Amino acid sequence: MAVCGTKESDSNWLNTECCGLVCACVTYALLLFAEYAMVFVILDPWFVDGSNSGYIHSSIFSVIVVLAIVSHLKAMTTDPGAVPRDAMPINLSEVQKTGVKGKKNFRMCLKCDSFKPGRTHHCSICRRCVVKMDHHCPWVNNCVGLGNHKFFLLFLLYVFTSSIYALTMIFTRFVQCSSPGPRLRGHRHHNVTEKPGCDASIGGSMIMFGVVLEALLFGLFTLCMMCDQWSVVLSSVTQIDRLKGERARKRSLCENLTEVFGGEPRFSITWLLPTPVRFKDREQTFGYRRRVHDDSPHEIELVVAGDEKGSNGSKVGENGSRTTTTQQGKKYSLINS
Repeated sequence: MAVCGTKESDSNWLNTECCGLVCACVTYALLLFAEYAMVFVILDPWFVDGSNSGYIHSSIFSVIVVLAIVSHLKAMTTDPGAVPRDAMPINLSEVQKTGVKGKKNFRMCLKCDSFKPGRTHHCSICRRCVVKMDHHCPWVNNCVGLGNHKFFLLFLLYVFTSSIYALTMIFTRFVQCSSPGPRLRGHRHHNVTEKPGCDASIGGSMIMFGVVLEALLFGLFTLCMMCDQWSVVLSSVTQIDRLKGERARKRSLCENLTEVFGGEPRFSITWLLPTPVRFKDREQTFGYRRRVHDDSPHEIELVVAGDEKGSNGSKVGENGSRTTTTQQGKKYSLINS
């Protein structure tokens, strides 16, 4: 058992892949750079004019950056909806019956050796099956699934808001510093003016240029991502399912939003804050239940994807069926699909 990892036995969820960790560190570095540039360089004119506007703007921008960092941390360290090994269908009586009497049929992931609920896909990077997996995002170093979709959306929202705020403040500073100021008395050129906080050095100008470039790139990127993710929330169909041509049953907007943000089917201020997601009925939402000790044994036929060679090491019979033993020691009869 490790302290951090994506295995079921690990204490804390964290993908330890090197590329994802580097991307996460770069994300934090860019956010902290924007924070430093805004507070100590761009907002300088508002600190020296004798008003409180500089403190107000710096406080607002700092809160947005902190919320973005917290949302990123939650999206990275929250279980995206990995299916445990002891997962079972919610109601075995409702499982689709096969042609063999007394046997039932449901999906099984041979890589995870566990039940595979609907809208679930296997991530080769996290090495787990994730419910309602949309994609694996290297910038948050995690899969985007049902468990952390809210934090991913909030991270996009806060980054986009900070980008717009930074561009607005830079444009306002440019207009303010370009307007005529008080004349310098005794100067040989009578049209020379001086405005406090506008005497930017070469280094300050380069920092402002860097912030403009960063705000434009990440503002456009997060805007496109938010539009894409909004379509996922409205339709309740992930990008993977959309590529497969699958469709979800029609539901109301409140139901789709509640599935992502949790709580009751009505707007709550917690939807806009990186607070833990509370699902009203977790089993129905995720599509499985955990095995309990008093569950009676069932003879189940699992439909799996595989070839005739038995790539998972299981034995292939003459009729195309295979038998394998799960880690719980229960034998299943497997058929190719």
